[in-house]
Amino acid sequence: MLQEHSLLNILILACKGCLFLAFAFYGPVCILTDKMRREFERYGLSNFRILVGCLESAGALGILIGSFLPWMGTMAAGGLCVLMFLGVLTRIRMKDSFLEILPAFTLMALSGFVFYQDLLDVLKSCS
Repeated sequence: MLQEHSLLNILILACKGCLFLAFAFYGPVCILTDKMRREFERYGLSNFRILVGCLESAGALGILIGSFLPWMGTMAAGGLCVLMFLGVLTRIRMKDSFLEILPAFTLMALSGFVFYQDLLDVLKSCS
């Protein structure tokens, strides 16, 4: 039982590390690069590019701060999950290929998993 619990904690920590690295990278990329500017124009969402990049960067920071303030990590993971869900829907609407959708879907799944696990921990600590 203890070993399974420890493996789950390691998996959650690894997921949080991946989320932090991914969004700490993609947030600024979204804001600063011409490639992302063109992508958001293609989506018809150019007015939201800076907001999305800032939300991604804030989410990365929230995941990191969540190590000290668990509720913040929970909220950050939930927000990133919603953001990536909208990204997946946008790519489906644009009829992008499976491989183009896969990164957003993977980040959505990881952040959803972290949100769920963190939420369970927060609820356990309240009862």
